[in-house]
Amino acid sequence: MTECDRGEVKRCSNESSASAAWRGWTRMLAERDPDMLKRLHEIVMHVLYERQTLPLRFKYVLMMCLNAFQFHEFGVRAQTRAALQNGASE
Repeated sequence: MTECDRGEVKRCSNESSASAAWRGWTRMLAERDPDMLKRLHEIVMHVLYERQTLPLRFKYVLMMCLNAFQFHEFGVRAQTRAALQNGASE
């Protein structure tokens, strides 16, 4: 991995809510193919913040469900907080 690649991985991890909570596959992808991780990150961020088809609170609820399906406790907590902050009701 080149220094440029390491910088990109660091930037992507800093933009995510908590890089320490990355799942195993994201850490592995960061080590093996940082360009793919960067592209994946851009796709997710584009759908989340640029496309306005669904309100943001619905997107966070959907992501919370996906995290629950994958037994990713940190993701469930983070997405629940984000959904509530963006207008979802309990």
